[in-house]
Amino acid sequence: MYWTIKEKGDYNHMVWRNGKGKSTQIHIEPSNFTLNDPFTWRISQAVVGCAGPFSSFEGYNRTLLILKGNKLSLFHRQKPNESIDINYFEPYNFNGGWETDSIFLPNEYNYNNNANDNTNNNIAIEQQNNNFLTIQQLNSKLSISPNSPITPSTLFTPTLSCSNSSIGCPQKEETYDFSVISKESEIKHTVEVISFDKKFNPDDDDVFIDDDQSSIQHKITIDPLKIEPNSTLVFYCYNLEAKFTHHGDEKSKMQADLYSDQTLIIKDINLSKSKSPQTITIQFLKKPKSNEKSNIIFIKLEPIGGSTNIPN
Repeated sequence: MYWTIKEKGDYNHMVWRNGKGKSTQIHIEPSNFTLNDPFTWRISQAVVGCAGPFSSFEGYNRTLLILKGNKLSLFHRQKPNESIDINYFEPYNFNGGWETDSIFLPNEYNYNNNANDNTNNNIAIEQQNNNFLTIQQLNSKLSISPNSPITPSTLFTPTLSCSNSSIGCPQKEETYDFSVISKESEIKHTVEVISFDKKFNPDDDDVFIDDDQSSIQHKITIDPLKIEPNSTLVFYCYNLEAKFTHHGDEKSKMQADLYSDQTLIIKDINLSKSKSPQTITIQFLKKPKSNEKSNIIFIKLEPIGGSTNIPN
């Protein structure tokens, strides 16, 4: 196996053509591919200024989670009677080829902050067909993308979208999301959030504090019998600094320190000759922003059927 640490300067930044958001590509495999190529897997972040339809990735599986900002609700044409509310740091898996639209969930600032204010709450915040809608009217009328697979009759909660709004987004915050996409015929991926905010929970077996009460750690076990050869592990640090230590055969050891917004990629994991499970220990070092969550997004990417034909 070999380790690669990627920093902010290594990421690929791009602005959406429609001007409603921007993306940060953390990694794509093969590394010389673009979104127009038949890539194997991709990890990215996005800042969403206006909710709306998702790009389609036919033949790929997709995982989405919200880092901060407005929460999203997703709708799939293939599941017309369901809406999926995406919560903070809760991975949601779906078929990348599904026709998917999104809307912002109600923002407390827009709906509640001025609830007791004597000023006029009937402020027009959206224009549709030359008619302005008030906050009260938005409880019964929603703005949906013209190309959306959803109709207002399928929605049951007060929501707000700006897919076809002519005056922009009335949200206070943008949505910061994190996405993993992998080709379903070649890769099986899983996404797990390792939280260090529950460090004071004595019932958590994976997060523990050592004798001097100063070192918060998380342990990952890699079982040779349960991981496909040539798998890849990815760790993204969100609002924390951490030390990663791999304990291998014959007391071998590898270590790396990561800062917030850095990514560790461990590729070509092949434990076929290992006699026992190996471990990766993550030691919490620092939380830069005390008012935000401290999490590591852990992605495991395994070749389907142990295929070794994965380009570097």
